[in-house]
Amino acid sequence: MANDPVPTSPSYPSPPPVNASTFAAGPTPAWVPPPLAPQGPQMTARPAAAWQTAPPQVRAPARSGLAFQFSGDAMWSVIFGVASIGVPLFTPIYFPILPIFGLWRGIRALGQGRMAGGVAGLIVSGIGCLFSLLASGLLSSLLH
Repeated sequence: MANDPVPTSPSYPSPPPVNASTFAAGPTPAWVPPPLAPQGPQMTARPAAAWQTAPPQVRAPARSGLAFQFSGDAMWSVIFGVASIGVPLFTPIYFPILPIFGLWRGIRALGQGRMAGGVAGLIVSGIGCLFSLLASGLLSSLLH
């Protein structure tokens, strides 16, 4: 390694010589900044079309009708109520917490203005509570 030759840089051609004819054109002109754009609103040749200028109108969601009454918490209340009735009827297991969730969602639906769905959910979940008590054996001992 110590005996390796040192690499030499390639030789580049020298630049052309500078003479008096290079500066014969005179001094270089001073730099001039570009002109500034006029400030303020610019008027266009023709106005924009009406569909380009009107902002989009967003319609508020419907707060009435049957679909609104049985959506959100009211829908979940009915689902939990139907499940708390159907599970003990068709399977040997039951979920005692399901009708409680249904009652809770029914109360929330009433607070949100979903009266029809909230009342239906409360009724179905109330019946689901009775079915859960019957399936657990707590209410069947009182009936016999």
